[in-house]
Amino acid sequence: MLLAWCVFGALRGRKMDARHREMININISMLVEKTENIDLIIDELVLREAISESLANEIRVNNNDPTDRAKALYCCLPKLGNENTFRSLVETFYETGNSNAALILKDNRLCNQSPTEGMSPTEEEEFIEEKYRMKTNPRGIVLLINVFDHDDEYLTTRYGSKKDMKELKELWERMGFLVQDENRGTKSDIEEAIIKWKNQERMSKVDCGIIMIMAHGREVSPDSGTVGIDTKDKKTINSEWIVEQMNSVEAVRLHGKPKLLFILTCRGERPDAGLDLYKLNELINATAQLDARPMIDQNGRFEGSSWKSPRLSDILLIYPCAPGNASSRDPENGSWFVQTMIDVFNRKAHKDDVETMLKEMDRILVKKAQEGIHDSFQVVCTTSRGFKRKLFLNPSATFSNGNA
Repeated sequence: MLLAWCVFGALRGRKMDARHREMININISMLVEKTENIDLIIDELVLREAISESLANEIRVNNNDPTDRAKALYCCLPKLGNENTFRSLVETFYETGNSNAALILKDNRLCNQSPTEGMSPTEEEEFIEEKYRMKTNPRGIVLLINVFDHDDEYLTTRYGSKKDMKELKELWERMGFLVQDENRGTKSDIEEAIIKWKNQERMSKVDCGIIMIMAHGREVSPDSGTVGIDTKDKKTINSEWIVEQMNSVEAVRLHGKPKLLFILTCRGERPDAGLDLYKLNELINATAQLDARPMIDQNGRFEGSSWKSPRLSDILLIYPCAPGNASSRDPENGSWFVQTMIDVFNRKAHKDDVETMLKEMDRILVKKAQEGIHDSFQVVCTTSRGFKRKLFLNPSATFSNGNA
């Protein structure tokens, strides 16, 4: 039956690139040896429509041993796969924790470098126009700023932030970035560090600039989007001052290059407890007769799988929370935003652009509140200042799903 499926796939003309077929065929033994959770891999390939559900069932029914299942799968893929199957296989390896298997196919640039593998020259040229260049070594320079404690007795010590700093440094270095840090925390120290960061000569030799500042803070005025960042010495830095330091006049060496500014502070003191969607549905039905489908389905559940949802969401405006809201931090495990970022970037930086990863972070943070893991909602907010292309971080070849 498996042979029939392979022949059927070939007759349909769904051919994989010859080089990709050869890479799988000559490495079948090694792929089988390194494969873990073969059933998870098969399920993911079905979801990606790289193989059919019927073929997946045939592999399972005819092969009780996981090793035999893996061998059967890898023998069939080169025969029935199309031009997208190889890409799906590599991405599936990363998604299922099989980075060692993905590295066996490391000669393919998709593993760590480029999402353009398998595209025609014209398609690749169009894709490149849509993304920022990220090829230098190091990829860029990251400035990490952490205001841990304060001379102001009314501002609490930011326990957990040192763990964030350590893990962020490790993350960016593994991805091929040069990391610099500033931990003293006074207003003059921070401003001096930012000016020195943007003006350093090596900035002209990299493709990206990133600042991440972690501190207490609050919105300067309602709905302004500008944050007052509290420094160690009872002073404040306006977030807009940092933005101005990154413009093309002030930072000539960064002209035309992607610049990321993470302002990881509170933007107010309000927790976001979310909305009771049952009450919202009652309010809507009490004020209007809706022709559209109701928010509550026939089983009495909200059509979104949860009975709570963040009050502030679907806002296109890198902040860890919405204007006026608080950003949460665990004194032992670090901030919710940073720890979620490390998890998502570890898993997805080899294939997803930055904004796509930020959206996944938002979904994860909201889900944790819906499931009661977090006690309030926290949504990721971004504002574009002419950020007109996709930014793929293109981790270095040593970065494999977060494991060097």
